[in-house]
Amino acid sequence: MTASPVNDLDHALDPTLNGEASQRLARQIRQELPVAMIDEFQDTDPVQYRIFRRIYPQTAGDGPSDYDAIGNDAVNGNAGEAPSTLLMIGDPKQAIYAFRGADIDTYLAARKVTSSRFTLPRNFRSSAAMVSAVNALFAQHQAPFGSEDIPFQPVEAQGTRTRLVLRHPDGREEAACALNLWWASGERLSADDHRRAMSGACRAQIQALLEGQQRLTAGEPGLVFMDEGDAAPRGVAASDIAVLVRNGREAAAVRGALAEGGIRSVYLSEKSSVFDTPEAFELLQLFEAVAHPRDDRRLRAALATRLLAEDLSLVERLAVDELAWEREVERFDGYHRDWQRRGVLPMLRGVMRDFRVGERLAARAGGERALTDVLHLGELAQNAAQRLDGEQALLRWWHQALESGHEALDSDSLSQRLESDEGLVRVVTIHKSKGLEYPIVLLPFMASFRAAEPDRNFGLLTLKQRWLATADVEGDDVEGDDVEGADEEDDNEEVPARGVDQEDDALDDSILVKKPSREAIAAADHARLMEDVRLLYVALTRPKFACWLGLAPIGKGGFSKQLSLPSTAVGYLLGLSDTPDIEASAIEAALHGWCDQQSAGLARVSGLPAPAGHEYQPPAERDQHFHGARHFAGGIEDDWWIASYTALLTDARQVTAALEDTSDAADDRVPEGATEIALEEGEQGLTRPDREVAGQSGPLLAGGLPMTVGEIHLHDFPRGPRPGTFLHGLLEAVDLDRLGADDYRGELERLVGSRLHFGGFDASWQPRLTDWLEQALTRPLQGFDGEPILLNRLEAWLPELEFWLPAVHARSLPLDAVVTALEPLPRSRPRLAPRRMHGMLKGFIDLTFQSGGRWYVLDWKSNYLGERPEDYLGESLARAMVEHRYDLQYVLYTLALHRLLKARLGEDYDYERCMGGVLYVFLRGLDAGGGSPALAVDAEGETPGMATPGVATPGVFQRRPSQALIEALDLWLGGDSSALDSLLLNTTDTSPLTQSGQQGAFDV
Repeated sequence: MTASPVNDLDHALDPTLNGEASQRLARQIRQELPVAMIDEFQDTDPVQYRIFRRIYPQTAGDGPSDYDAIGNDAVNGNAGEAPSTLLMIGDPKQAIYAFRGADIDTYLAARKVTSSRFTLPRNFRSSAAMVSAVNALFAQHQAPFGSEDIPFQPVEAQGTRTRLVLRHPDGREEAACALNLWWASGERLSADDHRRAMSGACRAQIQALLEGQQRLTAGEPGLVFMDEGDAAPRGVAASDIAVLVRNGREAAAVRGALAEGGIRSVYLSEKSSVFDTPEAFELLQLFEAVAHPRDDRRLRAALATRLLAEDLSLVERLAVDELAWEREVERFDGYHRDWQRRGVLPMLRGVMRDFRVGERLAARAGGERALTDVLHLGELAQNAAQRLDGEQALLRWWHQALESGHEALDSDSLSQRLESDEGLVRVVTIHKSKGLEYPIVLLPFMASFRAAEPDRNFGLLTLKQRWLATADVEGDDVEGDDVEGADEEDDNEEVPARGVDQEDDALDDSILVKKPSREAIAAADHARLMEDVRLLYVALTRPKFACWLGLAPIGKGGFSKQLSLPSTAVGYLLGLSDTPDIEASAIEAALHGWCDQQSAGLARVSGLPAPAGHEYQPPAERDQHFHGARHFAGGIEDDWWIASYTALLTDARQVTAALEDTSDAADDRVPEGATEIALEEGEQGLTRPDREVAGQSGPLLAGGLPMTVGEIHLHDFPRGPRPGTFLHGLLEAVDLDRLGADDYRGELERLVGSRLHFGGFDASWQPRLTDWLEQALTRPLQGFDGEPILLNRLEAWLPELEFWLPAVHARSLPLDAVVTALEPLPRSRPRLAPRRMHGMLKGFIDLTFQSGGRWYVLDWKSNYLGERPEDYLGESLARAMVEHRYDLQYVLYTLALHRLLKARLGEDYDYERCMGGVLYVFLRGLDAGGGSPALAVDAEGETPGMATPGVATPGVFQRRPSQALIEALDLWLGGDSSALDSLLLNTTDTSPLTQSGQQGAFDV
């Protein structure tokens, strides 16, 4: 089980665990983000609040007592530090996410330590009558939210320009009642009877609302909207109505009743993730088949899904027709190529077209919902693919999302979308409705509740110790935080709840109590009731014009003769909770009495409306003369794709043999033979650093661990894809500025040890790698014109700089030709495949830094070239550069840096003055020099540890491409290759097809 990012940050900011490092991190965050605004703060949990309190200690109430609190500037930390402010924005009356870990006590603790508080006194959403009705209901109780720290302050109404009225045929209007209380007749209803009765009432009321305009036209009174300045009434549409429920069971009951009346609806829930649908699993099967088109089992599984076929007849036919099966394999081969070249979403669209997915789903019951989910999932797949490397990474991501959702996506991205733009009645959970508004709202099930009680399986009840002044904790165990004074040998001892530290009221003091006492259960149920009150407040503040609230005499269940309404939020607000044995007739009388006290048009009590004797018939379509869809005669570019150095390099390796006897350089298509190789290699799912060392293997023991006998050098470190990825990740995590500092040694050791552990490498590498990082990476490297570069003394640096460059019909062969002609490397290098890049060119630069006023690109390489220093110099280093076409990589990376500097520096940018070039650092070569791993042999008389001008450093390739080349490539990427053509004409040998010989001299 891995820790969440929030818990990692909490750990990093804990001064007891990390000392000065935690303070340094907090100061750095404050400097980067001096003003923090936390919206929906009432949903904060104790850990989140503790993080913000440590970052902004004075604004969170932990600073000196003379601090002028939130809303004013405050100086945090040391003298001279820039002012910073923390603004906490929230409404404790809407704290309804306890099931997610949100803690109302955290909000209250923060409120106590802030002296500046600001309140919004005006409602701009709802009508004046709706606001007044809500004010009246919550003002009925002296402490509606159970605490003086959560006061209810009546708000004013801005009012609306639209009114909901009962209009008569003669033009008379009566304002619709804002709060309508339904009371179901009878002395006692079961939960099922209550659910059926309220669902039927919803259908009847919604049908009456939808038919208001039709009734008015037929000469009967009808509920309609009247807009200010417009004499014509506007009928209520289905999209104006929302039914708010607690869970899927209530939603199903309402939707079933609406469907019986011919009223279409859609269900939206906070928990309805698109990855919980059958379509998500079927798409996984499809993606598996497309990624492995030659795998018969995966292909059959995909063809057997309802996404691609309505039955198994296709699979049955293919099982006996070998030629048809081969054609299907070839078709999925084509889908695989589309995925690699154009992306997963264009591929999916092609599958949907070929298998008529949209047409078949639309004809199926619930097909509109399924089709919406398929398209939504396709978009999520495309977005995820942009961050991942290859189809195998996307498949792993999809598996994780199916298992437990995906942390990289927010809840809005995962939530199911509306399946239609048509007017549909929305059935929404109250939690999902928070923050939204609807013209008309129905709350049919507010007379029910779920009491707080011990878990039926284990008998455990969740409590907070602060809820109990004195709790009789009966039972064998109290799980969670220990309770002070508990005697394990006495199951019935009276145990005082642990006092909460007054200096830290935001501590999470939750406990699990086994076999709790009545007092403990009562305290938990009171907390449940207060959350129900807040839930009711959220629900009643959603409607703009009118709300129907369903109440009924529901029995508590079991052998109890009591009714449930006194234990609900409505019963609490009306004072019914003081008389738990109240009868149904008395409740009805109390409701009538409260409504009679209100102004006209605010609240009323009525019985449940009876369903109409006919189904609802929607208004006729506007266009009665539909002649079919228009035909599209335009052109669509279908060759847009995302290119990268890796894609170009892979093609270069693949097509070298395939183009050996080919002279047709004008064709941009990859030869078929080369494509087949691409498909085979692509299934390995290797990342960029993995591919470069995929053919290497290292000295490993039988158990997969490195040899630890004798002296260990870095070139003895395991070789291959996994070690290469490990080294890249380690270097990305190192704080270069602090390398060699005494206070960083311990932190660096922990970093290396942790990385080795999670990477599956032997722990004996820790001291060697730590020493190597401190020694090899702090030795001078030679930059442009021999300028010394110290990686721990850089002026500015950023690891893993991502770039995206637009590419407009940029052909690969001119790129290959000019780089081969102008970069001083041997000519025997793999050729690029003839491709046209139209879309985006993306990449990641391992390290971008500034030294001596110049900017550099640095790329770490873990390739193993040998154990001698000369293996990382001269021709040997040149051979590695050309084998992997690193010349192409560093030219493109320099182009990316060139564009960035032009954009950031503007007129101050000059290539000759600002650009330092590239450094390719072969990590094993830095160690190959023995006692001086980062240096060439020192010249006589030179100070040890200083770079020797003019002498090559083992393992380091330094080069700055010419300004003319980079500027020509800048134009080429935009679709203009004339500058590249001019450069080629000025060289003595311009053909990239020449494969003879190497340059006589090669200077690294």
